[in-house]
Amino acid sequence: MRIPAPGDLISIEKPISAVLIGGNLGKNNNWSYALISIEADHNGLVLEVYNPKSLEKKSISKAADELLLEQRKKYQKEESPEEITVIVMTIGTSIVEAVYDPNYMTILSI
Repeated sequence: MRIPAPGDLISIEKPISAVLIGGNLGKNNNWSYALISIEADHNGLVLEVYNPKSLEKKSISKAADELLLEQRKKYQKEESPEEITVIVMTIGTSIVEAVYDPNYMTILSI
């Protein structure tokens, strides 16, 4: 299985869950997270790829961590993957984090 890399274009083939990251880096430095559903036929540009095992030592839970736990529960019911990869991508003007699943997403080649 090929893992996406920054700069890759991802096509969403089936609906997925993701974390919408939004914020304002102005005076108040406010950031927010929201769990969302991304419908099929959207494309995203990969900004960052990481393995969530590096998050295990952190004590503060983030929305992305909670999404990851839900995805792990889903995988345990179906099939347990060897590694879970989280991708940060832009879709339109939004930045989202999602668990990469080759059954739901395709890496497009130009």
